[in-house]
Amino acid sequence: MTFPDALSSAAVLIGIGGYSAPDLKPLPAVANNVRGLAEVLTAPPTGTFARDRCAVLSDPKTREEVAEKLLDAARVADDLLLVYYSGHGVLGGPNQDLFFPLENSNGDDVEWTGIPYSMVRNVLGRSKAKTRVLVLDCCYSGRVIPMMASNERRIIDQVDVSGVYVMTSAGRNAVAMAPEGEEYTAFTGVLLSVLRNGLPGSGEGVRLFELYDSVLQTMSVLGLPTPQQSAGNTAHNLFLVRNAALVIDSGVVKRPLDARRVEERIAAADEVGTGSSGDTRAALVVARSLLTDCVIEFGAEHRETLRVREQVARWTAAEDRQKGVDLAEVLARDCERIFGPLDPLTLKVRDRLASLLGWAGNHRRSVAIMDGVVEGRAKVLGPGDPGTLRSRESLAFGLVKIGEHAKAADAYDALIGAGTPEDADGARKVLRWRTQRACCRAELGDASAPAELADVVGAYDLRIGSDDPESMYAAEMHARWLSRFGRGEESLAVRQRVLDTMARVYGPSDQETLVTAHNLACTLGDLGRTREALEMFSSVLRSREAAFGRSHTDTLGTRQELAHCLIEAGQLREASEVLEELIDLRTAKLGREHPDTADALRALAHCRGRMGHPSVATQLYEELIKITTSLLGARSPQLLSDRSALAGQVMRCEKYGRAAEIYADLIDDLAFVQGDEDPATLQMRCAHADAVGYAGDPLRARELYSRILTDVRRSLGEAHQLTLHAVSRHVYWVHRPLPGYGFLPG
Repeated sequence: MTFPDALSSAAVLIGIGGYSAPDLKPLPAVANNVRGLAEVLTAPPTGTFARDRCAVLSDPKTREEVAEKLLDAARVADDLLLVYYSGHGVLGGPNQDLFFPLENSNGDDVEWTGIPYSMVRNVLGRSKAKTRVLVLDCCYSGRVIPMMASNERRIIDQVDVSGVYVMTSAGRNAVAMAPEGEEYTAFTGVLLSVLRNGLPGSGEGVRLFELYDSVLQTMSVLGLPTPQQSAGNTAHNLFLVRNAALVIDSGVVKRPLDARRVEERIAAADEVGTGSSGDTRAALVVARSLLTDCVIEFGAEHRETLRVREQVARWTAAEDRQKGVDLAEVLARDCERIFGPLDPLTLKVRDRLASLLGWAGNHRRSVAIMDGVVEGRAKVLGPGDPGTLRSRESLAFGLVKIGEHAKAADAYDALIGAGTPEDADGARKVLRWRTQRACCRAELGDASAPAELADVVGAYDLRIGSDDPESMYAAEMHARWLSRFGRGEESLAVRQRVLDTMARVYGPSDQETLVTAHNLACTLGDLGRTREALEMFSSVLRSREAAFGRSHTDTLGTRQELAHCLIEAGQLREASEVLEELIDLRTAKLGREHPDTADALRALAHCRGRMGHPSVATQLYEELIKITTSLLGARSPQLLSDRSALAGQVMRCEKYGRAAEIYADLIDDLAFVQGDEDPATLQMRCAHADAVGYAGDPLRARELYSRILTDVRRSLGEAHQLTLHAVSRHVYWVHRPLPGYGFLPG
């Protein structure tokens, strides 16, 4: 086995991470890259390069400085020339060539201020070294491989060399990864881990193709960009470094990992991610490092490696939900292929996948997967196993999210009947499940649900105490469903008790306390106790502004409810002022076209219309209709309602011709969505007929009402309110056909 000759080999390690241009993000990990690689290449037990033949360029200032070091290395290297670059890769020039920007480069002038890849390629071409190795850790680095391939024949023709080897961190058009907060960039971090840990089961040295295979395998498992390689002749067989997995003096293979140490490091990641600091990014760094070690030590398809992949998917999702889901998808397929669908690890991974899908908002797919997990765990572990119960509870939660309340209630029934231990923890679980089951039944219209919730609240008070958060939640659900079933006074009494408890336990300004206070104000409003509701909403608004700021989501929600309450109280001017401020705050926070901003605009348009300002209301409705069309589509129910309100305000502006046009278009869309004889369609036809009459065509209005009467009598009957209205309007246009006089539709 022959390693590179240290005296006739040279390496140039270039790292550029300190950028001043705003379009080039600093990469602090790059400095660690070059230091770490220099250590591996020159220090025992892995090193094969002499320290004075390994040049490290960290944040060079000029391309001349880089060229000098490259040329010096090319002159002295007879055996091996290694060039490594880490930093940004930018495409520039008319041919979109690859450039490496310097500290003061800008993305748009890099062809003049950066290092052209062609310069590196030319140095490699002029080198007399037997083997030349290029390693690039930057965006678009894969573009150099076709360049080297097309240029290799010319190089070989001119210089007697055994080959050129290229390894890149990403594909031709791919972006390399430099995760924030990690010690190294993604590619170089894996590369260093392989070099430092070595390859168990291999010989004394690590060949380039073995290095690439291990890096590729680990990057793929981590869900990172796929590295590329290109080898000329036999260059890929070069022994780059000594194999650190062997203890050289004894020849014994070093095994740094076992199941116990893997478990310890998983627990360490969990402590970092869920402990007092809650640093999920740091937990991901720990999990990725462990995964790299497992791939090297055990292989990509070993059970320990797959266990750690599940943890990487978990912590990745905390930073990027979709990416975490993607990793879990691949892992679930791998586990099923390797171990089978009923293996405990396969079921655990599928449980994780379902949970991540639900967290990402894909509840239907989450439920479909979790249903299979519950069935599998019940078969393998038993229906009362803690893992089966956890999965069934997640399934029930997902069923609630997709509106399958009957199935969710059945799932909670199964949980309650599973024989949970009669200790405090078991009692808490059963009470939680009973609360959710009662809520599901309430959603299905079961009027006995509030009574069941009252029993649950009593059991909580007896077994756990009324000050417990779950007890207070159950009481709040009891109040909610009492209100929904028309028992407002009872709901008010329950909510007041919950509010008093929360204020005592959490404090009057706690977020949960203020949620309950907000709900109490809503109940007061529903009961017609408007003055008390206004006082409560005003108090909650002041507290939320003080605790969370004027732009917090909860604060904005209370501001809108306060405005609605002011409208109900007839305090229209005050309501208008509150709504205008709310719209400004939501526009700044969410944008003008956000649904919540649109809701506030709708309330303001309604308020201004009631204030007797139809022209202002018309302008607001016109803007609102554009936003609603963009958000919901041309025939959404909300848009049809907004168009009807706009037509009413246009009528009040006495622009009857335009109102008639709006109503005519609205009738067509209502008929398409709800049918010709739907009451809403018939009501719009009445409004349209009145607009036509007031616009100066009473004869046409009379004809329209004649047709309306035929249809409304057939559809709704003689005694229906809309039929009676159509009769009176028909009589009006027969006997009093004067435009602008009499009834104006609302």
